[in-house]
Amino acid sequence: MNAIDTDVAVAIAQEVAAQVGELRYNLWFKDNATLEVHDHEVVVGVPNLFFQEWLSSNFLGPLKKAAESVTGRRLPVRVVVDAEMFRAMRSRDGKAKQAAEPAAAEKPAVTGHARRQAKRGQTLDNFVIGPANRMAHAAALRVAQEPSGQINPLLVYGAIGLGKTHLLRGIAHAAKDLHRNLQVLYLPAELFTNSFLEDMRGGRLGAFRHRVRGADLLLIDDLQFMATKRATQNELLHTFEVLDGEGKQVVLAADQHPRLIKGLGDQLLDRIVAGVSCPLEAPDYETRVGIIEAKSSLLGLHLKRDVVEFVASHFRTNVRELEGAIHSLKAQAEFSRSAIDLAAAREALADLMRHSTKTVSLKEVEQAVCQTFDVRADHLRSADRSRAVSQPRMLAMYLARKYTGAAFDAIGEHFGGRNHSTVMFAERKVQAWIEQGDTLQFAGRPWKIADAIRAIEQKLK
Repeated sequence: MNAIDTDVAVAIAQEVAAQVGELRYNLWFKDNATLEVHDHEVVVGVPNLFFQEWLSSNFLGPLKKAAESVTGRRLPVRVVVDAEMFRAMRSRDGKAKQAAEPAAAEKPAVTGHARRQAKRGQTLDNFVIGPANRMAHAAALRVAQEPSGQINPLLVYGAIGLGKTHLLRGIAHAAKDLHRNLQVLYLPAELFTNSFLEDMRGGRLGAFRHRVRGADLLLIDDLQFMATKRATQNELLHTFEVLDGEGKQVVLAADQHPRLIKGLGDQLLDRIVAGVSCPLEAPDYETRVGIIEAKSSLLGLHLKRDVVEFVASHFRTNVRELEGAIHSLKAQAEFSRSAIDLAAAREALADLMRHSTKTVSLKEVEQAVCQTFDVRADHLRSADRSRAVSQPRMLAMYLARKYTGAAFDAIGEHFGGRNHSTVMFAERKVQAWIEQGDTLQFAGRPWKIADAIRAIEQKLK
């Protein structure tokens, strides 16, 4: 396979930037992807599976269109994980971390008061970055630097304890530091809702709107609280339209993709998804290590490397789970008045570990798929080959392989007595959907494959 002149690749990259906008291009592609044009395809290299899934799900169309515009041919586009890029990203992260931290001899003593202040301060600087949250952090940083409504709205979404509130508060802090006269307003959705309803009933709606729509940067947390609350949703929609029209910035956070929030109105939904949506996933091992080191240091707790690795290996779901483990170790250290070794860590965390370790069963995968797509379990196990059943069934088999560790034969037997080759085909088929960023029909409406899988996975977790 012979590579075409690199000038063609540059021209395609420029065309992609023109289609998606410079801000989005810089956010998702710059420093995070390489582009090569070959005789029969375009290959986009990315550093990890997270980028592979994200670009495949959200930018395959613009990439194909740009390639055709520049070359005059319809070329397939593949997004692949590049080992060199992975190593380069790890190296870049390591250097950034070293640059951000003064040498041990130069670090000032951390008083109890300072630790408490630092613990309360959720900033973008102390947000530990990894593959599962890198894009959300980059988008948050960009908005804090340029709160001019160019990324509007910015939505960050993910399960509990993955850092959504940390990012929103971090944006607020950074924006205030960078733009002294900026009017910044952070509101949990419940407070927005209650204030709106109270002021409306009390004849003070004008005062409410003056306060909220007078913000230059409005941050709304826990958007899912507004589900089914039509009046509040309409107020937020009109508020967004006013702020967006004035070039002001809106940032939202939710516990799942807005398409999955039942009771969210179509108009508000359309407005939200027209902006930039960044998922937050469970942190990978290296990120968990970084979080443990950062948060234990903040508490003045010194943990040996083997203890850090033990905690990172056994608490994998979210940041809050890690924080709970660290606080337990801190309490143990204060009670025993001695350093925490591996044996002490095992003893201190035994109860937490029993509750955090969860084995996913085939039945649980089946239930999660059925709940997400409103399909019956007996239909998944039936001989029905219609797409409404066969595609959810293939997703169930794919996720069963990913989460249960069950053999092909066991999975096939569970889903209607099918043989191992059927499960292998389903796994390959779903992987192809992911690589191509396909949109499929589930439960009577279109789903991006990445969103569909993420919705099922949230139910599993």
